[in-house]
Amino acid sequence: MAGRRGNGEGSIYQRADGTWRAQALLNGKRHGVSAKTRREAQTKLRQLLGEAERGILPPAEKITLNDHIERWLETVVRHSVRPRTLKSYRDLTRLYILPTLGARKLVQLQPADVQRLYSVLLDRGLAPKTVRNVHAALRRSLKQAVDWNLTPRNVATLVEAPRIKREEVVALTAQQAQVLLTIARGGRWEALITIALTTGMRIGEVLGLRWGDVDLAIGSLRVQRQIGQDGVFSEPKTAKGRRTIDLPASSVVTLKEHRRQQTEARLLAGPAWHHDDLLFCTHAGKPLSQRNVLRAFKTLLTQGDLPDVPFHALRHTHATLLLSQGIHPKVVQERLGHATIAMTLDIYSAYVPSMGRDAADKLDALLA
Repeated sequence: MAGRRGNGEGSIYQRADGTWRAQALLNGKRHGVSAKTRREAQTKLRQLLGEAERGILPPAEKITLNDHIERWLETVVRHSVRPRTLKSYRDLTRLYILPTLGARKLVQLQPADVQRLYSVLLDRGLAPKTVRNVHAALRRSLKQAVDWNLTPRNVATLVEAPRIKREEVVALTAQQAQVLLTIARGGRWEALITIALTTGMRIGEVLGLRWGDVDLAIGSLRVQRQIGQDGVFSEPKTAKGRRTIDLPASSVVTLKEHRRQQTEARLLAGPAWHHDDLLFCTHAGKPLSQRNVLRAFKTLLTQGDLPDVPFHALRHTHATLLLSQGIHPKVVQERLGHATIAMTLDIYSAYVPSMGRDAADKLDALLA
């Protein structure tokens, strides 16, 4: 839908995605601005024309993708995401985007350039998931370029990212889970394995627990933080990640015994104890290393002659056991901290028992 050309305002038109684009020819070069509404586009274009009259022309045609991404990372991303996420963006752009496209002018970047980049990365053996992460980083950076009026469109939105084949859920059976708990019983890792298995928490969430997050009287705990592989604590990524999980009675008993043992360890350590209130910690009260926990977990699997599964399989086991017992997927979603029930169903659909026959029988009874 094209708008009228106003007096001295260049041209304004609406794009297919509903946003508005205003353009003007300045000193033989076409410059444009983007906005969500026509009025906002008019305002931005008037500002552009005003700057042109004062001799201030946008240098957009000179900016390379490398220049833009460096500025975007430093002025936007660095102040809006966690350090680990910032490092991820830096690595994705430095390793995969800039070596191929960094020298290209922003305004000259074409969808075909981006699609070719993804093809090259896949041919090099890069995993489709990694290429999708590259796509997400590039798309976000170019969205900022459009918002800053450095380029007329986000070419990454016009490119297909590779599809990811969902990996099969790796989980223990109920019998295998019982064996694991039996092997761990009475040892140092009993409480940690029990909580991971009976809550479905991620390893970082488990290691981030503090005693202040646990209410043994009512049998529940709150997930309020996580710890990364770098040992840095952070809040859950989403609002759903902050959640309260009810504990089975057996888990409460295990935690009470774990607290008693930890109290003895704290008294034995004396002044050397680090008072961080951590549920699971070293013999000196310091945060546990994920690497050490994973090593201990593998040892327990070997002792129980169990499949060599990743620690994350305990989270999958929690979900699949609940679903197989007819627990509503919404409850499982809340316990896992998934953003939506659709995510839960997408991952565990094969473990949700069919309720079709029960529904048909109940309908038959109502209408009989």
